[in-house]
Amino acid sequence: MTRMTVMEVRDESSVRPNHVFVIPPGRNMIISGGTLQLLPRESSGLHRSIDYFFRSLAEDQGHKAIGVVLSGTATDGTLGLEEIKAAGGITFAQNDTAQHDSMPRSAIAADR
Repeated sequence: MTRMTVMEVRDESSVRPNHVFVIPPGRNMIISGGTLQLLPRESSGLHRSIDYFFRSLAEDQGHKAIGVVLSGTATDGTLGLEEIKAAGGITFAQNDTAQHDSMPRSAIAADR
């Protein structure tokens, strides 16, 4: 539970404090100039929406970027967190309390 406002991103959404933005199904999201933008996602292949977003976050925000990987499956987010760290940003991954822990476990392993 959170007291923060949780909302699905609409194209050209401005980032606001104390808001959680959710990527709609079938889309990718980038941040450019502090604005969230939706892009079509390729229909086939492995979808790495979190890596895609984190990469743009590292480019847009540099050392001010903060990436957090929580519960999830596979390794999405790991490469994006590496790009945030390379840009001087801060990264976090949920510990082994996650119900689906392969995403945070992958991120933690890559940090070693």
